[in-house]
Amino acid sequence: MISRHWTGICRRDRAHEYIHHLRSETFPALRTIAGFVRASILKREVERGTEFQIVTVWKSLEAIESF
Repeated sequence: MISRHWTGICRRDRAHEYIHHLRSETFPALRTIAGFVRASILKREVERGTEFQIVTVWKSLEAIESF
């Protein structure tokens, strides 16, 4: 298995919108890709806003390339 990590920062007052987008659009789309295993959202408050780290787990590199 392979994990892919993506990090980004958004404004604190928009963090809930980003989480909603991930759960309602991004994660359901990922579930349709063969080889996708799971995804999780990590977040913390930093000086510049809310920092997110999205961790996705895949069965193979080929599955990630399909993404």
